[in-house]
Amino acid sequence: MASIISQPHFVLIPLMAQGHMIPMIDMARLFAERGVINLGSQSALFKSNSHAKKWDFLKGYENLDILPSPDLLRKFYKALNDFRDKIQEAESTAYGVVVNSFDELEHECIEGYKKAINKKVWCVGPVSLCNKENLDKFERGNKAPIDFQQCLEWLNSMKPRSVIYACLGSLCRLLPSQLIELGLGLEASNQPFIWVIKTGEELENWFVKENFEERIKGRGLLIRGWAPQVFILSHPSIGGFITHCGWNSIIESMCSGLPIITWPLFAEQFFNEKLVVEILRIGVRVGVDIPVRWGEEERVGVLVKKYEVEKAIAMLMDEGEEGEKRRKKARELGEMARKAMEKGGSSELNMSFLIEDITKQSTMIV
Repeated sequence: MASIISQPHFVLIPLMAQGHMIPMIDMARLFAERGVINLGSQSALFKSNSHAKKWDFLKGYENLDILPSPDLLRKFYKALNDFRDKIQEAESTAYGVVVNSFDELEHECIEGYKKAINKKVWCVGPVSLCNKENLDKFERGNKAPIDFQQCLEWLNSMKPRSVIYACLGSLCRLLPSQLIELGLGLEASNQPFIWVIKTGEELENWFVKENFEERIKGRGLLIRGWAPQVFILSHPSIGGFITHCGWNSIIESMCSGLPIITWPLFAEQFFNEKLVVEILRIGVRVGVDIPVRWGEEERVGVLVKKYEVEKAIAMLMDEGEEGEKRRKKARELGEMARKAMEKGGSSELNMSFLIEDITKQSTMIV
């Protein structure tokens, strides 16, 4: 028993979406670096796949990012509701909460949260910073359709802080007509850009009909599918990020000291936008006020026009006083994030405190 206690075990259970799974893997790496054991025997839980059979999930589509139809998403939500009470019960009885953030970013919020829940809170992020080498950053997550050297050469060919990176997240299901407006806005901005898109027949037909890729040749790079986001954001040629305001994207952008154009889609993303634009003042709104939930894209329609994208990019890249203030604040946040993860930084210490606290609790239980 003593040997088990001396080697603490953590079981990490993400929601079945890349935005949850990838930071969990990063966190697992941070635990492993400190001698925490990963329970390999837990894989038996996933091999059985009994939950997938119960809710009639298609084999091979157990990840939200690759579901081919909104109908399957509804099945997922029904499955989630089946054990939502158990999740809430576990949360209410948990000893503490682990957060992918850092104290210096939102100290008052963290302190208020601790008081509100009367539990331990450990900020251990940004966990993406555990990927230090370029190849690690590139290979993080799914396999990208672009190879490492091709991506690096394209980025290296651009001027420092000149490229706009546009990615609205792996769960984005916006109408082709809305994505076309985004593409036209990127083109009209006259800035070099990387645009991450999901493939679709209507959008691809438009690319061919309008000769879009030829029009942007040498200035625009389309990545169809998964993009090595941390690798791209960390390159010195990137000057701004158009994002859906998912927390991973927000904090990964901060790590690279980048200003942000906010395009929230749903859920907490509108709160994240307020943090970026109104509190931290490192962002520019593209102008979205209405959530776009899965299955409701047709009802909502086109919310952002080409000229609004072009205007937001111009504001973000503005070389005047306001633009420089945003860039300066973004750089300062990037430095804070990196220091938090370094030896003796707030997040590095919190990871030590987390392991110590849980080890003590385990000893008391035994």
